[in-house]
Amino acid sequence: MGNILEGLQKDSVDETLFQEDAEKELWKAFNELKGKVEDRAKNRDYAGALSIMAELRPQVDKFFDDVLVNDPKDAARKVNRHSLLFAFTSFS
Repeated sequence: MGNILEGLQKDSVDETLFQEDAEKELWKAFNELKGKVEDRAKNRDYAGALSIMAELRPQVDKFFDDVLVNDPKDAARKVNRHSLLFAFTSFS
């Protein structure tokens, strides 16, 4: 994922650009679990953090099944979808 996400900024997801339900559901689920993952990681409970992240599997699968991430017809949505994916790589 690193190559397609190069140059993106953390927290640059624009919810108003979500078009598909799968985008909305993934972003919502991610935000609901983000604090828990960060708390576990700060306490060096990496297995616990990964376990919580694994709960997002259904939403991630649906996202990749239902959403054309690199939509050639809509550059803004393409960048926004990349930003959504970037959020997963940038827990603070």
